[in-house]
Amino acid sequence: MIKVRLQSKAHVGHYTNSWDCVRKVVAAEGVGVLGRGLGATCIRNSVWNAVYFGMMHVVNNHERAKAMAPTTGVAAAAWSLAVRTHHTHTNQPAAHSADTS
Repeated sequence: MIKVRLQSKAHVGHYTNSWDCVRKVVAAEGVGVLGRGLGATCIRNSVWNAVYFGMMHVVNNHERAKAMAPTTGVAAAAWSLAVRTHHTHTNQPAAHSADTS
């Protein structure tokens, strides 16, 4: 609220600095005026932080997955084969012998 008062054209020249503005505003309007606009600021920051940190999580997971997998040559072919083999063996039921006697 103090920043807005200092930047407002309607209040140019009324205050010499930030502390002068705080003193005069509190004296004239009370301490409660310092919290004006706080709710909107909190909501704005909550939305921004949720989007920012959520996207950072997604990007970090994507980058980690890319960094783990080789991209060219024999290593990439071996990685691909290992992943396919692992998925093939883990998705099939275990083999049992029909006759144990």
